[in-house]
Amino acid sequence: MYKEFISSSEINKLDILKKISNSNGINLVNISSELKLPVKSIQKYIRSLNQDLSEINKNVVIKKNKSKLYYIDIEKTESSFYYPSLSYYYSLNSPIFQLIKYVIGRNLLVSELCDKLHISNSHLYRIIKQTNQILKKYKVHISINKRLLVLLKGEEINLRIFIFSFINQCIPSNVWIFPTLRKNEVLNNTKKLCMTINASSATRKKILNLIQTFSLRISKKKFLPLIDPQNEKLFTFYNFFSITIIQDLFPTFSNLYPRKSENEYLYMGILLQVLAPMLVGEDYVRQTNQEIFNTNQDSVLFFIRMLEEWRDRFIPTISNETFKEITRKALLLFNISTLLDISILNTLELEDIVFNSKDFEGVHKINAILKKYVEKHSNKEMGNIYFYENQLYYLAVHLYLETKMHYVPKIRIFINSRIDYRTIEFIKTKILTVFSDRSIEFIKVNPSKADLIITDKYAEVAVAKKNIILSNYLDLYEWNHLITSIKNLLISKML
Repeated sequence: MYKEFISSSEINKLDILKKISNSNGINLVNISSELKLPVKSIQKYIRSLNQDLSEINKNVVIKKNKSKLYYIDIEKTESSFYYPSLSYYYSLNSPIFQLIKYVIGRNLLVSELCDKLHISNSHLYRIIKQTNQILKKYKVHISINKRLLVLLKGEEINLRIFIFSFINQCIPSNVWIFPTLRKNEVLNNTKKLCMTINASSATRKKILNLIQTFSLRISKKKFLPLIDPQNEKLFTFYNFFSITIIQDLFPTFSNLYPRKSENEYLYMGILLQVLAPMLVGEDYVRQTNQEIFNTNQDSVLFFIRMLEEWRDRFIPTISNETFKEITRKALLLFNISTLLDISILNTLELEDIVFNSKDFEGVHKINAILKKYVEKHSNKEMGNIYFYENQLYYLAVHLYLETKMHYVPKIRIFINSRIDYRTIEFIKTKILTVFSDRSIEFIKVNPSKADLIITDKYAEVAVAKKNIILSNYLDLYEWNHLITSIKNLLISKML
């Protein structure tokens, strides 16, 4: 979401920073080819990045070693803060970002906001108009009431999802933007909830931000809509902890009517299961999987059969237990996105998955299978829940990620028979020290069916691209070329 508020050059700098951060050292040519930026521009951005990083932390520096590889010189304790801190530093230059930051936490008059943003009334109205263009996809908007208060408006569930997404994606964990909330109390509540798990910093941040969001809205006496009695059983099914835990975390719950208190608890439970799945105990997972796969409910059976179609087409070799767990997660995501009508893509920060054209293609392949199954097998008694095409698309994105996690591409390699037996065995062993035997299959006959042919004749390499030279198995250059060719083939076979 932060990319909505910063310039294209700042986006480029953050992308470069991410590439360098995620490597043990990377050269300019690789950065250039991956980000499609000129080498000279990257050099300029790196110089600018070091100036920007010095503003937020003087201990963070991008350096170049003797091999001309760029790396981040930083202590491990600081590594989790510099990227979100820098994106926040850039966002602060945006009046749109500043406006959203102020209106989500408090009600301010037009005059007060103008003073804080150092702008005129007319300029504020223009910024609000620009901001609302961005907020459209989140189903919220900023308006000014008769008392000239600037307010963030929308349905309560959309407001909470937006506030959570904004602080989770745009605000570093060491920055506190809600003056009306007691910081220590919220931090202690998060610590209590995380005591039983070994949560990552990202998971802890999500839990903290969800607690902040609920605390903020409840303190303003803004409550989620009462759950439809038809859906209450489903919410209860997905809740994995006692209401007393929530009452301990939120003392204000005890002041609410029991119905409202339980309502907030049910919403928080289902959202926590999506945003912080590590909180869910093994016994609950086992019991839930058993209930899902032992049910006679038509809609659940329909969903399971639909996922079986996806599994059989894309990852047929996964175990039954893995499929059950994938089904449980997918059913949860599908149900919550349909019940709450929210964008799972935005909430779970999955926007990047659709930036790549190959990713687009993979998602659309899965989406086509889901649609085809729905059109072929659905019936009137089941209702229209499965016909929400945008929700099916969220499901397709989730299944695409699962496919990438579990799918193992395989390439077939033929080694020319002219090469002696011992050398062939040496080549096989060397390849299998780099690649898993699940990804490599050596075939002895019918080279036409091979993805790659290893030969010792230069003349054969010129005939077909899949012929790779290995005239001297001690030649480091030829080995590097062979390993790179195998890597590229595996990548090309990825979904």
